[in-house]
Amino acid sequence: SFIDLYKKGFVYRTDEPALYCTLCRTSVAQAELDDKELPSFFNDIVFKDGYGNDLLIGTTRQELLASCVALFFNPTDERYVHLNGGMAQVPLYNISVPILPNPDVDIQKGTGLVMCCTFGDQKDIQWYKTYKLEYKQSIGFDGKMTKLAGFLEGLSVADARKKIIEELTKYHLLIRQRPITHAVNVHERCKKEIEFVL
Repeated sequence: SFIDLYKKGFVYRTDEPALYCTLCRTSVAQAELDDKELPSFFNDIVFKDGYGNDLLIGTTRQELLASCVALFFNPTDERYVHLNGGMAQVPLYNISVPILPNPDVDIQKGTGLVMCCTFGDQKDIQWYKTYKLEYKQSIGFDGKMTKLAGFLEGLSVADARKKIIEELTKYHLLIRQRPITHAVNVHERCKKEIEFVL
């Protein structure tokens, strides 16, 4: 059956985002996931628009700033429509990313501006595919930050999360932190938090 599908052109190989356990070093099926309630912080971080004005982004995944490839806003959000098609500066990494409209952005959540990183969650994957965004891997298959992450290179995700908060604070780029508890996907076998990699 497989050979028949191959001959008909239905079989192909491509790089595709997948659930991945950095502890077990394996891709993981959806059926192998558990949800775990974990404490975290929702952080408001300062990006800049093309004119040097502050743009606040709320995130729990600040360690992925090096993987930021776009900012999104809801096209009905009057606070941000003027930014459509503009560029934003990612803090600490001196990279520019496009600012794009998408109706999936929840105006009421956080600041109403969302960063898309490759990959923080399923929504990032969806936008990556829809808008054909660049792939930037800042978390390696070993669970350590890659060279792309600069000063975070070699740190675990947990340590990188703390270290980048220190840097953002030092440069007055962290405006607010709110403690939260949220459900996180973990590998059912080892209980390690899941990442998304190509």
